[in-house]
Amino acid sequence: MHFAEDANSAERLKVNAPYYFKHYALKPNESKQVNPLTTIYAGYEALPESIRTKISADWLGYDSFYFNDVTVDEIAIYSVKTQDGTVMYAIEKVAQIEVSNLDMLMLMGLIVSVGLMTIIIVTYLSIRMTNRLSQPFIDIAEQLTHGHDVDDLSPVTTAKETSFESELILDSINQYRKRIKNLIKREQNFSRYISHELRTPMTVIKGSLSVLRKKVRTNQPFDMAAQTTRIDDAVLDMEKLTQAILTLSREQEYQQLVTIDQELLATLTDKCQMLADKNKVTLSMSLSQTFTLPVEANLLAVLTQNLLNNAINCSIDGEVKLVINTKGLSVIDNGVGLSAKPRGYEGFGIGLNIVRDICQRYGWQFDLRDNEGAGCTAKVSFKP
Repeated sequence: MHFAEDANSAERLKVNAPYYFKHYALKPNESKQVNPLTTIYAGYEALPESIRTKISADWLGYDSFYFNDVTVDEIAIYSVKTQDGTVMYAIEKVAQIEVSNLDMLMLMGLIVSVGLMTIIIVTYLSIRMTNRLSQPFIDIAEQLTHGHDVDDLSPVTTAKETSFESELILDSINQYRKRIKNLIKREQNFSRYISHELRTPMTVIKGSLSVLRKKVRTNQPFDMAAQTTRIDDAVLDMEKLTQAILTLSREQEYQQLVTIDQELLATLTDKCQMLADKNKVTLSMSLSQTFTLPVEANLLAVLTQNLLNNAINCSIDGEVKLVINTKGLSVIDNGVGLSAKPRGYEGFGIGLNIVRDICQRYGWQFDLRDNEGAGCTAKVSFKP
């Protein structure tokens, strides 16, 4: 600030002094106070002794000096030589119009105080903003570390206001947790489903082995080929069922196009014919037209055979019909209906859970309801 004031004084004096010299034609060794701040002098000898100690007789130009006396603290001096050889001096008392040292200290203190206050406020606001941005992440971390049981994969939430970025991260975490939960559920379902679905082929194998043991023990004639064929078929069914349940337990990667025709329906119903004969159930099928369906063939087989087995076990001495068209498939029986439990069978338990999971995989609708007369209808509506 002092530099700016000195520069301003120098420019002011350089402009005003020539005017004063011309307007007041002083004689050699004369002086005149032209205003309360400025005095002009004609010749070196006219200058006060205190000034002559600061400059030489041949000095020209501009400068400023500080004094320690009580009357003058700082002056600005300008000198120029006229045409007649006289050196004219103009002296201005700068201290009276400049900011005092005390005022300067006060001003500097104010500036420093304002600067410190600004830094404090900015720091405080920055900390508040940082805490506001980081708090949702801290809450999420706390919930993941301490707020949830190890087996609890429910969505993570935060009660505090969150930013757009934290919302994206929270959504990604919850999506990931949902995928993990679904994977665990599929693994758990695999164990339940595989034990349920392998029951029938294992029963066939045990039955055939029992017949073979009995025939061998009693030396009775028997058809080895027929029994081994039944065992081979049962083993093949177990492999297909295992593959189907494995397919259901994995995420869907691609879809096959299966041709739905009379040959496929005959294959599906043949697997249930032994149970139908045992329960004295008439098994029939109806296909409106041949068409293709985007589905894994082994899962379609599991779905259809589960619905047929349920219906057969609910319809002792009854009828079961499989109806399929481009809109969906229905299994209709005239058995005990939904209100009664089938004889010696789980009925509407794990088997229908498998059906629901397969339908959910492909976006199909599954519905099970009683008929008006007797029995019930299981209906699967394909995705349009």
